Amino acid sequence: MVCRTLVDLIMIIVGVVMMFGELNRMDKISLKNSSNE
Repeated sequence: MVCRTLVDLIMIIVGVVMMFGELNRMDKISLKNSSNE
């Protein structure tokens, strides 16, 4: 059970990290677009 919970925690952390990475990428793209204007 402990191993299963640990894997779930890792999966959640990985998902959150990937989500933040996507947000950061979108922010950079939007910043580039706004600076071009």
